[in-house]
Amino acid sequence: GGAPDAGREVAAEARGTAPVGPRAVDAATPRAEAASTGPGDVERANALVDEGNRLLAARDFDGAAAAFGEARRLDPRNRRAPMGLGRVAFQQQNFEEAVRLLEPAVGRQGNMELGMAYMRVGRTADAKRQFEMLLERNPSNADAQRALDAVRRQLGE
Repeated sequence: GGAPDAGREVAAEARGTAPVGPRAVDAATPRAEAASTGPGDVERANALVDEGNRLLAARDFDGAAAAFGEARRLDPRNRRAPMGLGRVAFQQQNFEEAVRLLEPAVGRQGNMELGMAYMRVGRTADAKRQFEMLLERNPSNADAQRALDAVRRQLGE
């Protein structure tokens, strides 16, 4: 396909991108709180992240967003909670929200969903960097290689 199709080709590599339900991520985004985090909160937050991952795999986006949001409220330093919220946003095709949540959580690791979300919001160069970082960590990542190839076609490289 031509350049306009490249973003769709890259997006097709992502799993399950059908929009479902209301914007659960917005409701799950916690408000800033000054409460201290105790050891029980950290353990509960980790359990909620695990539950959120299970619900996300079952495509229960509202339930997953609620679990990740509560985990983030209990333990604001938990990096997996905003990652989970970003993955929920991505699965709901709320790509701007996915970028907002995934960017600070991913750091410089490279992340397939962040790269895909960048593609969907027109940030092709940022998407390319994500796929390159994934391949630096794991040169045999076929999904990242296909996504990078699609980005390069779109950029005319």
